[in-house]
Amino acid sequence: MKKVALVMESWGRYITNAWIDGMLTKIKEKDADVNLYVFNAYANWSTDELYNQGEHYIFGLPDFSDFDGVVVELNNTEVPGVRDDVIKRVRESGTPAILINSKEEGFYLVGVNNYRCMYENISFLYNEKNCKSFWFVMGPEENYESRQRAQALVDFAKENGLKKNKDYVLEYNGGFDIKHGREAFRKLYGAKKNPKMPDAVICVNDNLAVGVLAEAEEKGIKCPEDFYITGFDDFDKARFYSPRISTVSYKREDAGELVIDLFLDIWEGKTVQQENYIKSTHIYWDSCDCKSDIVVDERAQMKGNILWNESSVEFANNLLKLSSRITHADSMKEMVDVIRDVVKVSRCEDIIMVLEPKFWAQFESAEEEWIFDTAYINEDCIKNIFPTFEGSGKGDCYLFIPIHFREKSAGYLAMKNPIYLMQQQFLFDLINTFLSGMEILYQKECLARANEKLSDLSVKDALTGLYNRLGFGEYAEKLIADGHKKGTPMLILYSDLDMLKYLNDTYGHEVGDQAIICASNQLKEHVTPDGMCFRLGGDEFLIIDRFMSDEIVKDCIVEIREKLVRDSREIKLPVDLSLSFGYVVTEGTGKVYLDEYISRADTLMYEDKRRRRKGRI
Repeated sequence: MKKVALVMESWGRYITNAWIDGMLTKIKEKDADVNLYVFNAYANWSTDELYNQGEHYIFGLPDFSDFDGVVVELNNTEVPGVRDDVIKRVRESGTPAILINSKEEGFYLVGVNNYRCMYENISFLYNEKNCKSFWFVMGPEENYESRQRAQALVDFAKENGLKKNKDYVLEYNGGFDIKHGREAFRKLYGAKKNPKMPDAVICVNDNLAVGVLAEAEEKGIKCPEDFYITGFDDFDKARFYSPRISTVSYKREDAGELVIDLFLDIWEGKTVQQENYIKSTHIYWDSCDCKSDIVVDERAQMKGNILWNESSVEFANNLLKLSSRITHADSMKEMVDVIRDVVKVSRCEDIIMVLEPKFWAQFESAEEEWIFDTAYINEDCIKNIFPTFEGSGKGDCYLFIPIHFREKSAGYLAMKNPIYLMQQQFLFDLINTFLSGMEILYQKECLARANEKLSDLSVKDALTGLYNRLGFGEYAEKLIADGHKKGTPMLILYSDLDMLKYLNDTYGHEVGDQAIICASNQLKEHVTPDGMCFRLGGDEFLIIDRFMSDEIVKDCIVEIREKLVRDSREIKLPVDLSLSFGYVVTEGTGKVYLDEYISRADTLMYEDKRRRRKGRI
């Protein structure tokens, strides 16, 4: 079984499914023994840098040396260091690697020939349509495709004697969306004292072209009467806008298919070219005052929209039902139960949630035992996804999505064959709903933990960590009653630290505090998990625990005293510490008379203190 990793970043909230669809189509066509593993981030739609950082953690999950081929498509990544790190790790792995629509030393390139297409485009406008002045409206300068397309335009301009800022203006934008086209028009048109349109506006894509056209129309400027315009990529909006926008058409799926063909050749030891381009076609339409032989089937487009809307409404309704359950889940177990229904709604074959042990281990609760008992939390899967996701079939697609709360990485989701979600562009909505529910659960856990700490502060003694008088009032009677329900007699062991007043008066309260801590530590060590230890006053302590036998209690008292002497010497206290004890055993049935039991234990403790004092005289 060959394994191919695809590392990609979505376009805003839309996953570029065409690459995946093309690869899977070719794998099926060739009946190739290959599975595809997709590591996708939604990090360029949000303005929250910490959120984006959390999304990018998914790129650190794969060990590229585990794969037989790696495909990287990070042209939309707005954080250069993220892309650079992936490229570096892929290069160090030594695994054959392909870049889609980008170029790096040591990598194969697959995609459209951006430079040639744009050069041919301006050549057509200049030579065939007699355009002599231009606006070049490009995307971000750091984007490889935008740079290649812009370079072709600039090279043509120089070769044909066009002067910058006189015959052409090059404008780089902050993005590729319609709004960025509007911004570019306002900037270029408004920069002139006597605004005049150029002969042609060449845009890096169809979105920018739509933005320029919309803004020009609001100014009463018409296309193609007042200027020509071209786009790139052949989006639906180019075909259905008015005027129809001249563009460059190519199938992204072809790039995915070519990727698999190249890997099959590489694995067989065949020679492969470094740069590999898919077929592209220029389409000149109304926006250049041209007519194309391409027939646009508007009824088919409308039919597709109707069916998509129906599917979208059905999915939205199902997601709304799930959303309520997800956001109201009070435990990780409930969240996993919801995932089973998420599988049905998403129409994928399976979803596995892998949680980061170090992150979730901070929540010490009964839930923790359940989490660590399941396959949903696995340190091995965090470090290495194989062999857990090896896949027994062929032509399967595994999609990996990060679980994070802003920059805090908490694990990931692995989805098997989520084809429906990707093709219908429902993936973002589903993942966002799930992550929102996970964050609410995380916040609940944090709040519960904070409340637990606050509760501990109120019922526990600050000096020793033992339960204080408030804790005694809260738990002591219930502890005995619970023992009685089980028919278990309970031990009430009362103790008093000898000579505390002498230590405080002679050596100061700091030494007295050391003595109290020393005594409390020994008492804590001798309480079973079923018992509790309280500090009732300055030097008075109480243990409530299961009673096993008088012999065990007496042995325990002897051991506490011996260890207390040892501990007091280790910390160099001025005297050997000792405790006086008195204990009673409850009857194990009937009503709890706690005050009576403690009074009897207290009396026995003072008798023990007097006996031992006489023994020292």
